[in-house]
Amino acid sequence: MKNKRLPVLLFAFILGSILGYFMFRLLDSGRADGVRSVTAEESGRLPPSIMPVVLLAGSDYEMGCQYGRQAGPWLEMRKNDALYGWAGALSLFTREEIKQKLKASQFYIKKYVPEAVTFMQGIADGASEAGCRLTYSDVLLLNSDWRQPMAPGLNLPGSGERLGGCSNWAAWGDATRDGSLICLSTDDDRFTYQLTVLAYPETGAHYATTVKAGELARHLAINDSGLSVGLAAAPAERKQDTAPGLPVSIAVFRMLRDAAGAEDAENMLRKWEICAKRGQNFLLADTSGKAYAVEMTASLRASREPGDFKERDFIYQTNNFLSERLQPAARGTTFALSSMSRNRQIFHFLDTFHGDVDTAFAKMMLRVPGERVIGSPLSMRQVIGEPRKGPGGALLVCTGRAAPSPVASVEDNYLIEPTYSFYRMELAGSPQETVDSGIGDAYAALSRAYVPLRVLDISDVAYAESNRIFSRAAREYYRALSRSDQGRVAAGRERLDLWAKALSASARSQALANRLCNHLVPPPTSPEALFSSGMVEEK
Repeated sequence: MKNKRLPVLLFAFILGSILGYFMFRLLDSGRADGVRSVTAEESGRLPPSIMPVVLLAGSDYEMGCQYGRQAGPWLEMRKNDALYGWAGALSLFTREEIKQKLKASQFYIKKYVPEAVTFMQGIADGASEAGCRLTYSDVLLLNSDWRQPMAPGLNLPGSGERLGGCSNWAAWGDATRDGSLICLSTDDDRFTYQLTVLAYPETGAHYATTVKAGELARHLAINDSGLSVGLAAAPAERKQDTAPGLPVSIAVFRMLRDAAGAEDAENMLRKWEICAKRGQNFLLADTSGKAYAVEMTASLRASREPGDFKERDFIYQTNNFLSERLQPAARGTTFALSSMSRNRQIFHFLDTFHGDVDTAFAKMMLRVPGERVIGSPLSMRQVIGEPRKGPGGALLVCTGRAAPSPVASVEDNYLIEPTYSFYRMELAGSPQETVDSGIGDAYAALSRAYVPLRVLDISDVAYAESNRIFSRAAREYYRALSRSDQGRVAAGRERLDLWAKALSASARSQALANRLCNHLVPPPTSPEALFSSGMVEEK
C-alpha cells in the first residue's frame, strides 16, 4: 500500500515545488519592480505613482498622434473619470447639455487657438492606433472647463474646509542665490493619471508642462523663451462671473507656443474670453524679471505686479484674489479659505530669506510640516521650474507630496508606493539631447544614493530594503539606456515612442534613487536645517 502511494506523493511534491517556484518568482518580481502596474513601463490601469513622460516633436497633428500613442492607456481610463471625465459630467448634466457645452468650448478654441483642434484630433487618432478607445469628443471633454464652481467630489465628504489648494510663486534677481528665475507650483486635487510633457513643435517655442492625462497643457509650465506659467482656481460664485470661453488648458498651450515672455502672455489673456466656471488666477514670470499675477472672472480682471504687496523680486498666488478690483467677486465665498495662511507662508519665506532662494530652498518649503501650508495633503503633484531662455530649462517633478502628510486627513491623496522625491526633466535643444540629459540625471541620482547606502552593513536592519530600492532604481536606469539605444536606430513615431519610454524609465530611476537618498539622509524641513546641512538629497 505504501509503495502504491509513493508515486502519488512524489508527483504531488514535484507539482507543489513547481508551483511554489513560479509563485516565488511572481512575488519576487513584484518585490523587485514594485507593483508592476505602477512602476513598469508596460504599466496598466492604476494611476502611476511616478508620473510618466511623453515626448513630442513635429506638426500639431503629428505631436497629437505621438501623445495618444504614448499615453493611450491612461487617456482611456481618465476619459471616464468621476471628477473630470464622462462619469463626472453625466452626474451633473444630461448628454445633450454636455454636447452643448463641448460645442461652446470648441467654438472658442477655433476662434482663438485653432491648431489645438488638430492636435486633439491627433491625440484621438494616435490612441486608437495604439489600440485604445478614445474619440475627439473624449479629448475635448478632458480639455474643457465644464464643471460647476463646487462640483460634487471636489470636497470629500466630511472634510469641511479644504486644507490646501494650488499654490504658486516665482523668484529671481536679488531674491535668488544666483539671480536666475525659480518657480514653484502645486496642483492640489484628487489624484489621477498625470504626465510630464516635453514638446518640440516645428513652429513656436519648445515647452515642458505637467498635466492630467489628456490635457494639452497645465501647470507648472515653461518654454525656451524663458516663460513660466502657474495656475490656481479662485472664488467667484456670482452669475456674472461665470461664462463660456477658451478652456484654460488651451490658453496655456498657446502661451507656451507663442509667448516670448510674461508680457506677451499677459497681453494674450487680455484679448481672450477665458472660460469662467469660477475665478481663475494665472502666475506669469520670465527670465527678464517681468512677472504678473493675473486675476479674473468673466466680468472682472486685474493684473498684479511685483511690489504691489511689498514683494522684492518675487511674486506669489494661491486660491484667492488680492487685487481690490476683484474683491466683489470674492465676497461671501468659502472656496480655499487656507489661501491666506499659504500667502503668509510664501511671503515670509521669500522675504525673510531674500537672496537665499534656490532649488533646494524650494524643496524645503514643500516639506515644512503643518496643515495649512503649500505642501498640502491634497497635492497630486508638486513641481519646481528652472526656466531658461534657450535650451537648458528644466522641471523638477514630484508625483504627490514631497513629504509625508504630518496629519491624518480625509483629504489626503493616498498614493501607491509614494516616493516623496523629485525627478528632473531638462528641456534640452532636441529630443535626443533631452533623453541623454534624463539618463545623465538618473546616473547622478544613483551615484548620490550609493554614498549613504555603502555605509550600511549587510547586517543592518535598513540594508535589505535600501538595497532593494537601489536595485529597482538601477534596473530602471538600464531600461532607459536600452530604450534610448533602440530609439537611435528607429525612425518616425517609433523613435519618439521609445525615447518617451527611456525618459519615463529615467524618471522612475531618479525618483527611486532620490527616495532612497532622502530615507537614509532625511532632507531639511526648515531653513535652519537647510543651511546647516550638506544637502546629500536629490539635486
